[in-house]
Amino acid sequence: MTTREPSYRYVGPADLRAAVRPASGGRRIGSAADFAHWIAERTAGELLEPFTFVVSTDGMLRLAPRRSEHVACADGEHVLSAGEISFTREADQWVVDEVSNQSIAYCPDVASWPAVAHALYAIDLGRPPHFTHQKWSSDAAPAARSAPSCARTTSSASSAAAICRRRGTSMPTAAASVPHVNDSVYVGNAGKDAALDRGWLLGHFKDVGDPRHSEAVEIKWGVHPRADRRAQWVRGEERTALLVLISGRFRVELPGRDVLLDEQGDYVVWGRGVDHSWFAEEESVVLTVRWPSVPGYAVPEKDQP
Repeated sequence: MTTREPSYRYVGPADLRAAVRPASGGRRIGSAADFAHWIAERTAGELLEPFTFVVSTDGMLRLAPRRSEHVACADGEHVLSAGEISFTREADQWVVDEVSNQSIAYCPDVASWPAVAHALYAIDLGRPPHFTHQKWSSDAAPAARSAPSCARTTSSASSAAAICRRRGTSMPTAAASVPHVNDSVYVGNAGKDAALDRGWLLGHFKDVGDPRHSEAVEIKWGVHPRADRRAQWVRGEERTALLVLISGRFRVELPGRDVLLDEQGDYVVWGRGVDHSWFAEEESVVLTVRWPSVPGYAVPEKDQP
């Protein structure tokens, strides 16, 4: 499936865009190795400040020093998102510490977060579940994307607000911090989206207002390494479940019997009152549908649910 994600065009001064030199954009980070090489080149002083970033229209993260212009980082092109990002070390690994959509050059909406999340997922970088700081929110994203560009911009709050009013966006309140979905349609990729929420694509745990929020049903795209096992049996099951094997070899453990799924499309259904667990005999991908979607069955976050 191929979809076109909303992109944002430059809305700042024409002279800044005219000054962009070909191939002078931010460092393209397309893999974990790319990030490792880039971060190793940074000084301790540089790491004390956030960096300028954009996500280019090919979905790749680009990074530049904080005081770099976003339009230069993007080689003057449209972007899927833009803002500032900082990194920190946790358990001997680099992770994203803070990330915002603060860019008055592009005014990307908070709804651009999936593009950022997918770019970070592609380089195996730990990240928060949403922008830690948001600058622009929109109730009319199509209007924002089609609005005429502004002839002039400055870094002042009043000018920034004027820019985004012209684009159909607005300055957020102090309490605003979590992106929201204003459309009734969500298009994504199961593998990428699942990695952002422990496999879950739809259910009661998604934000109210998100098209993926449902108390009637929940859906999981489970990716399991070889020998992966559920940390504990599900007891007191009050839901009905359907589990379909997409790839691999996966064993569902039920009271008094095991069901082995080893051909693509094999599936098993169990109803209320059936305790269960599972074990991945090979690296496996399974699709699970359960209804209704209710809390109370998750195991600790370090384990697979």
